[in-house]
Order: sequence, then C-alpha cells, then structure tokens
Amino acid sequence: MENNTEFLKYIRKGSINAINSLNHSIKSNKNMTISANLMVKNEERCIKRCIDSIVDYVDEINVVDTGSTDKTLSILDSLKNNYGKLKIYKHTWNDNFSEIRNYMLSISSGDVIFMLDADESLKHNISVCEFRNIINKIFSSMDNNILVSPILYDADGTTCDKLARIYRNDSSIYYFGCVHEEVRSRIYKSFEFISTNITLFHDGYDQAQIVSKDKINRNIKLLKKTLIIEENNYRWYFFLMRDLYSSKVYNEELLNIAYTCLKKIESSCKNINEYRKQSYIYISLIFLKFRKFQQLKNIIDRMYSLYPGDIDCFYIKLESTKVFCKHIIFDLISEFNQIDRTNEFDLVLNIDFDTIVMDLFWNTFYTKQCEIGFLLLSELKDNNKIKILEDVEKIINSITEKVLKYKDPDIYFKDMLNKNCIMHLLK
Repeated sequence: MENNTEFLKYIRKGSINAINSLNHSIKSNKNMTISANLMVKNEERCIKRCIDSIVDYVDEINVVDTGSTDKTLSILDSLKNNYGKLKIYKHTWNDNFSEIRNYMLSISSGDVIFMLDADESLKHNISVCEFRNIINKIFSSMDNNILVSPILYDADGTTCDKLARIYRNDSSIYYFGCVHEEVRSRIYKSFEFISTNITLFHDGYDQAQIVSKDKINRNIKLLKKTLIIEENNYRWYFFLMRDLYSSKVYNEELLNIAYTCLKKIESSCKNINEYRKQSYIYISLIFLKFRKFQQLKNIIDRMYSLYPGDIDCFYIKLESTKVFCKHIIFDLISEFNQIDRTNEFDLVLNIDFDTIVMDLFWNTFYTKQCEIGFLLLSELKDNNKIKILEDVEKIINSITEKVLKYKDPDIYFKDMLNKNCIMHLLK
C-alpha cells in the first residue's frame, strides 16, 4: 500500500469526515497491536473455526466463557497449547451482553479492538499484511471516535456492513444494552464510520441455531429488560418489534409494538433516523399479517415518498397487493353465498348468473385459490362448466409447455421437432 489510492480500494464507504481524513493523511509506519475478543457459551460447533481464522491476523485473542457445559472449554484448552496468544477467561452470565463485552475491553492489551462472535469466521479474501495495513492506516490517521465495520455475510445470503466491530482501545468506549448492544463513548457525542473489505462469515442465526439456543425468546426477554433501563431510545423498540416478528407469534403484543414504533417514528425519540426505513418495512409486514390494509397503504405511500425506487418498498407493495386481492376474493365468495337468486324482475344490469360465477372462478384461479374456485363450478350450467374446464386445460398445457421450454430446452425443441415431423407425415 504505497499510496492513498491503493489503500482506499479496501474502503467500501464511510462518513464524509472519515473519508476526507483518510484522503489527506500521510502514510503511517506505526504498527498497531490488535486484540480479538470473543464471548462464548456452548460453542463446540464453531469455536475452533473462528479462532483458526483469526489467529494469524491479531496479536491477542481473549475468549470469555459464560458457562459452557459442552466441549467448548476442552477445545479452547487444546487450542491454547498451539496458540500462545490465546487467553481464556470465565465470567458469570447475568443476562447482559454489554457486561461481558465491557469486561473484555478491560482485559484487552492491544491498541485496537476487534470484536467478533464465535459463530463468525474471518474470510481470507485479504492477506495478513493487507489486514494489518488497513488497521494501521485507519487508526494512525484518525481520532479515537472511529468505528470500522467489516462486511458480514450471513448463512441465509444477507449481508451487512454497518457493524461496529473494530475500534481504538480507548477507556472512554463502552457497551450499553442487554442485547443488540451499542458501542458508546463517554467523550464523543457521535462516531465516524468506515466500512471496509474485511469480511466475516456468520452462521449463528440459521434456523437450526436459532431453535437450538432459543435466541429469539432470549433476545425478547433482554430487550424488555433494556427498555426498562432506557425507555427513550428507539433502538430497543425497533429490535423488540423485529425479534417479536421473527418469533412468528402473531398476537396483540406484536401488533401493539408495531403501533408504538409507528408513533415513535414521528417523535423526537433517540436513534429514529438510523432505523426509520427498517421500521417501516417491519411495521408493513406486521400490518400485512393482521390485514390492516388501510394503515398499510398509508405506510407504503410514505415509504414511496421517502425511498423512491427502493426494492424493499416495491416488494412490500407487491406482497400487500397479492394478499389484499386474495382477501377481497375470499370476502366476495362469502358474499356470493348470500346473493338473492330469486329476484329476477328488479335487475338493472340483467347479468346472467353464470357470468358472475365464471368471473368469480377466474379471480380465484389467478389468486391461487383454485380449490374454492372449483367448488363454484357446480353452480354453472353444463355448457359453461365444460367451457371453463377446457379453458383451464389450455392454460395448464400452455404453462406446462413454457416450463419445459425454460427448464430443459433441448427436450422441448426435440419434442417440437418430432411433432412437426408427425404432422408432416399426416399431410
């Protein structure tokens, strides 16, 4: 890394002040020592993978165990024989992630902290030399109010680059929050932020791990505890709403927290802007579950005005339209069963009853409610029933042909060729 242009290719994005500082800084030869910190409990599945991935990149690895009952500690003892930089500590678990992270800060000796979890591993897309040069350059050039984020690739395919994982070992920095904890400073009112190409892989929130460790219910419990301590920080409301939704328990508590978050978005509550878009998305999903279509429409209109062209907003509108159409058709079927079929003399439109049934059938067909639709066919005259079934068969054959064409074009075109040959012989 001989110049800033070469160095900046490792920087994805950052605040204006942070990028300007890096652009105008001189090359630094200062070698920063790095402390990697992990808290663990029953991580036999992944602890070795994590430590093996970082051991060459850092100067110190502090692992704090909070009560493992599996093979985690024996694996750590074995690794310690090979890695002299590995240090193992124990700490009582008091339902507070920040307490453990703050303890890890107190035992760290490095110039720079690299905070990660046992279910993460460092990808070696950049070399040890490149990694250390990135750290040296950033933290030799800037004040202590800089937070550096790696890219986090999750097992479900999602990515995130807004994680405060790397920062100066400074006594003013601490964590707050029982879960989804937040990095804070006793000196700085805010932090500058940089996202880098340092990359982590994470698989701790795949479905099997969520269920085995009951993570969602744990998070909900700890978020409620945090809200008692700090009720005017919107961060905790947002994460509570998100985790309640993730629990897939669609009850009044979930709907109430959605209404609370919607109300607070328009208030002066702390940390609103950071979570505004995410909040609108989750509130929309919740309102969709509870069929609150008018409120949902208002939120979608609001999102479209704030985030034009955004794919998340488009998806919410698409899903809500689909669900709304199904809902309307279902209601229409209920109303259809209450139609007075005896009144033949006071009709304005003079619509044939079969026309209504056929229209209703096709609406069920295109909203994937076919089972209900086919029950309607008994209401039709025989000729119209046959016509409906023939039209459905044509559509199914057409769809089948298109599926085959896209799924296996070789077979499709060979089949078409054979059909043409047969037709030619018949002529």
